[in-house]
Amino acid sequence: KRDQEQLTRFCVFPKVRPSESFKGLKRKGAPMAWRWTARRVLISLFVVAHISATILWVMPRCALRDRSYPVISPYILSLGLWQQWGMFSPDPFRTVFVMQADVTDAQGIRHHFDFPKMADYPGWEGMLRYRHPKYEVNLVPEYEQRLREFGARHAVRQLGIPAASYPLSAHLYFVHRLIPPPGVPNDPMKPSEIHTLGSYTFASLSEVYP
Repeated sequence: KRDQEQLTRFCVFPKVRPSESFKGLKRKGAPMAWRWTARRVLISLFVVAHISATILWVMPRCALRDRSYPVISPYILSLGLWQQWGMFSPDPFRTVFVMQADVTDAQGIRHHFDFPKMADYPGWEGMLRYRHPKYEVNLVPEYEQRLREFGARHAVRQLGIPAASYPLSAHLYFVHRLIPPPGVPNDPMKPSEIHTLGSYTFASLSEVYP
């Protein structure tokens, strides 16, 4: 009994009421619960907005898609998420194509330019250039004349033709071949086809740059 009295004298144990401790836990837990709820709401809103923008982008061209295009295009294009309806349609593209350009300068010298292809780069280097084939697919519709002229300007810039060789003309085209249907063997001797995208004339070097 004496030992117990000495222990009580030198050791002071705080008196905590059970109700007060639970109130403290509630006060600390309330902000965390609110933050977690807000985080879940924001994530859900982002997922819904992303899926909605993707669906509107890949659907066939219609009044709803045309009306929503100015709103969703900055998000889709800036992140490189754009696709074409042909990728999801019941009858997808059965064409393999590459884009090329032939440029003839004022001296009559012909210059050739091959646009980059993912197959030209190994491993991760090719994956980082996925935007190149997507850009070529976007030039397929006839109404994309502005993008086609932009591609011709890019080819001339990459060739580095000096200012003394202007004016010059640029011919932009696809070299494509059809993929045979399932079960039909591929004919390696079948020649590729040429599809012209446009011909452009640039009078001076300044016209080539944006």
